[in-house]
Formats: sequence, C-alpha cells, structure tokens
Amino acid sequence: MSVRSAGSVPGIPYRGEDRRRIAGPAKSPFGRPYLVAVVVLAATALQVVFFTEVSRSSVESVQMLLPLLQVASLMIALALVAIAFSRWYLTSDAPAVWVAVALLVYAVGGLGAAELIPVVLPQFALADTVVWLRPASQLMMMILLVRAITMSQVAPIPGPKVLGLALAGVTVLAVVMALYPPLATAVDGAEGSLPRSYNAVNQIGLQPLALTALGAAYTWRGYKRRRWMFAWLALLFLALAIGDVARVYAVPPVEAGLLAKELLRLLGLLLAFIGATREIFHTYRDSATRLAESEFTAMTAHERIREGQAAAEERAHEARSALAAIEGATRTLEHYRERLPPETQTALSMAVSGEIRRLQRLVSVGEPLGDFTSFKVADSVVPLVVTERARGMTMELTMPADLEVVGRLGSTEQVLQTLFDNARRHAPGSPVTVRAERENGCIVVRVEDRGPGVAEDQREAIFRRGVRATTALDVPGSGLGLFVATELMREQSGNLWVEPRNGGGASFALSLPEAGPAESGEERRKDAQQVSKARHDRELSTVHRGH
Repeated sequence: MSVRSAGSVPGIPYRGEDRRRIAGPAKSPFGRPYLVAVVVLAATALQVVFFTEVSRSSVESVQMLLPLLQVASLMIALALVAIAFSRWYLTSDAPAVWVAVALLVYAVGGLGAAELIPVVLPQFALADTVVWLRPASQLMMMILLVRAITMSQVAPIPGPKVLGLALAGVTVLAVVMALYPPLATAVDGAEGSLPRSYNAVNQIGLQPLALTALGAAYTWRGYKRRRWMFAWLALLFLALAIGDVARVYAVPPVEAGLLAKELLRLLGLLLAFIGATREIFHTYRDSATRLAESEFTAMTAHERIREGQAAAEERAHEARSALAAIEGATRTLEHYRERLPPETQTALSMAVSGEIRRLQRLVSVGEPLGDFTSFKVADSVVPLVVTERARGMTMELTMPADLEVVGRLGSTEQVLQTLFDNARRHAPGSPVTVRAERENGCIVVRVEDRGPGVAEDQREAIFRRGVRATTALDVPGSGLGLFVATELMREQSGNLWVEPRNGGGASFALSLPEAGPAESGEERRKDAQQVSKARHDRELSTVHRGH
C-alpha cells in the first residue's frame, strides 16, 4: 500500500548548503602575481631598451613585424575595453565605464586609426590626416583616466553619454592640434605638421611624464580600494611611458626603438588584461555571493513562515482535541451527575481541569513546558479513560496502580488523548483496551483497538507530518496528531510506535522511563534520555536486521 500526504507543509528550518561560503572578501591585488608582473615588466624594459639590437640586415623584418605587434596590441586593448564595460554593466561601477571609454579612445583613435592606417594604407590621403588622432586620443585618454580615478563609485553620467563626450572631445582636440601643431608636439613629441613621421628622431613629449604620474596614482588607488583593475592598469601606463622613452633613447637604428616601444606596449596591455580579468572574476564572485546571500535569506524567511504556519496548525489541532474532551466531560457531568459515583465525578472534573490547563498552555506562546517530574501513570490515564467512557467509547483498563514514570504529565495526557481520538475515528464502535506494564526499565502504555490496523509498510510513515495511511483517507483529519504526539514523546525522552494487535487491529504504544525511588529532576531527565536512547538504538538495529 502507498502512503499519501495530507497536504501539510513541513516546517523544518532550511538545512541546505550554505552557499554564502562560495566567496570571501576580495584579496589584495598586490600579491605574488602582481610582484611577478612587476619583475617581468622591469626585466623586459631593461632588455629591450639597453640590450636589444637590430642589425641592418634585419631592419626589413622588424618593419614587417611592427604592424603585427600593433594589431596584437589593438586586439588586446579592445578585449580590455570589453572587460571594463562588463565590470560597469554588472556593478554600475562608474570608474570602470570611464576607464573603458579611455581605453577605447586609445585603441581606436590612437592605436588603430593613427598608427595602423598610415602603415597599412599609406596610399590614402586619409593616412596623413588621421595622425592628428594620435595626440588627440592620447590627451583625451589621460583626461578620462584622471576623471575615473577622482570620481565616486556611483555613475553620475550613463556610459553611452561618456562615450559620446569622449568622441566629441577627440574631434575637437584633433582639430585644435591640426590648427596649432606645437600642442600636438607637446603631447606626443612628434615634430612638424604634415607629414608627422613617428620615429626615434623625434623628441619626447609630455605623455611619458603624465603616464608615469597616472601609474603612481592608479597604484595608490588600487591599494586603497583593493581594485585589481586600477593596480594592473598602472603597469600598462608605466609600460607605455617606458616605451615612449625607449623610442628615443634605444640603441640605433630607429627600428630598435620602435620595436622596444611595441614590445613594451604589448606586454603592458597583457598585464592589464590579466588584472582586469581577475577583477571581473572577483566581481562575478562577489555578485554570486550577494545573490546567494539573498537566496539564503529568502529561503530562511520562507521556512520560518512555513514553520510558524505549521506550529499554528499544531496548536489548532491540540485546541480542537482539548475542546472536544472538555465538551464530552462537561456534558456527562451535566446530564448524569446524579447517577455517577463520586470517583467518576472527580475524574471528570480532573479531566476538564487538565484540558483547560492544556488550552492555557496553547495560548501562552513561548511558555516553557516545565521540568521533568515523576508521576503515576494512572494519573494521566484514568481521567482520560473516564472521559472517553462518558462520551460513549467502550474502554478496558488494565494496569498496576503503582506504575510511576519520569516525564511531563501534560504532554503524556496530550499523547494519550491523541491515541484515543484516533481510535474513535478509525475504529468506530470498537472496544479500546489500555494496558500498562514494565518493559526493560520503561513503562509502556498500549492503546489497542479492533479496527483495520496499519499496514507494515506504513507504520513509520504515519508518524511524519501530514502523512496518513491509505485506509484512513476517507476519515476526516489533518495528519498532524501522530506527528505532534511523536514530538511530545521525544521532548520527554520517550517513544511512540505502532504494532499489530493479536487478533487484528492496531496497538499504539508509548514508553517512558520508570521513576527511581529518589531522584532529582536533573537525574530523572538524564536517566530518561539514556533509557530512551538505548531503546531507540535497539529498535534501529532490529529494523536494520529486518532489512
């Protein structure tokens, strides 16, 4: 047979993986990789500036290599632009969009149009005019980079507007420099108007000094803000500055200085690309962390809501049971008081008082359940049996009067009432037998009926929240009673299970540790837990052997 859920939702707290641990705080960019990059840049600069020689026979080969290096630098620069834009898109990081636009201006205007077009397409007249884009793009790049490092993290201007302002600025600067060439010479060091040849004979402009200052500023800001992109961009600026110096002071011929410049630029762009990649990784990781934290918070809040709803369902179930017991006892006292013996009247009055206390506990949210005490089993069973008899149920009671257990009287009464209610609903008209006896240091109380019983494959499942046996689907109920009863027994170090009754029917059994002659509440609690654990271990071993 199958076991179906009654529709109640478990209220246990979220126990899934705590995915907030997938990322920690961002590490400082000045670790071992950064130190290695600095060493590589310094060693390369020394090599290409002072020890790289270009023989007369290899000049032609170097001239063919230079455009290839420029193309490689352009591709890496564009990839760097894409990463910076991604950083801005993911986090709305304002400095990132200004850095992206600055690098785009440098890559397209200063590197692509101004340096590649004159080499690749020298036959076009455009090749002579676009050279003004080089100093204009370089100057605009430095202006944008200064803005990036001095602004806050919040973007006051959207990215497309920044790009539009940069393009307009490059155009204006190119026109101004074409009209006044000394301004262009001050920026890039190239002399004359048209044609503006770019070779090692030219002087050094202000660009290396400005790039060095930017490198120092970006290094400091990367340290203060723990920004990989800033720290590694500083290496690019230093590489560009050293390359511009190498263009003039490298060992002749001219191609040696140009080769040193292109190699240093390519290396600087590679290092900046590495740093930007690491930053975008940290950005993604931090975004994933925040998303996981939000999901975890939402899951926890959702589970708390479900747990509160489940607790409310349990309290409502207990309240209905208590009200039914009070109604039965009071009606019996009202209609049959004169014909009831005094002890029965006393038992019914005690039952009503107990159910009232139970209702008071239900409405007193947060009130502790109380300490473990020793009490006689009869004190918890007899009033309930009397009440059920008064409600018309045939009850047979067999138990010694001296049985004493350790636990909570109110919780035990609630469990017994649940078992009686189940017997009334699922075995209507059947006599119910209540027996209590000693078993292995515990007192076991069994409530037996002559109903349809519980199938073997369902004897564990019916104690879960919202689960009901297939034979009980037509009977009103929520599937909470046995679950609540099981929790109450566990809280007082007891146990609850179901067995087949000899002759047919079900036998629900609850066990509590037997009370000793003279124990404190703490000793009783510890003994109860030890006995319950031992019994639980024995049951588990029996189940495993059965499988």
